[in-house]
Amino acid sequence: MVTFTETTNTGWTFTGWQVDLSGVGNPQSLVVNDELLAKADFNTADVPLRVSALTPPSATAGDADFTLTIDGAGFTPDTIALVGGVFRAPTFVNSTQLTLPIFAADVAAAGAFQVGISNFPEGAVCSAFVGRPFTVLSPM
Repeated sequence: MVTFTETTNTGWTFTGWQVDLSGVGNPQSLVVNDELLAKADFNTADVPLRVSALTPPSATAGDADFTLTIDGAGFTPDTIALVGGVFRAPTFVNSTQLTLPIFAADVAAAGAFQVGISNFPEGAVCSAFVGRPFTVLSPM
């Protein structure tokens, strides 16, 4: 039997156990009979940070500027975004939706880049982060 206990630092909210543990009970125990993975998830909001959809789901190389809608959970007015590793200020719509400007230069060539969403507590050196690939298709 192995016991797992989470300890929350200032600015973070424990949002629950993931993988081989679930719920928010603390501590939790598992009987170890094989390989296990226990993950304590934290965010600055009271739900796990996640991205469930990008709209539009892709673009075509050479498209003009557009607004990307990001649906998910755990967003705050302080949520930041990264487009291909470069900071981009999102617009906070609500805790489940952000919008983000995508520029023609971002989609000038076919390929893909990561859209990352991150929440940093005040003064923290790490963040809650989730990423999702965005595909730029070749023109037909």
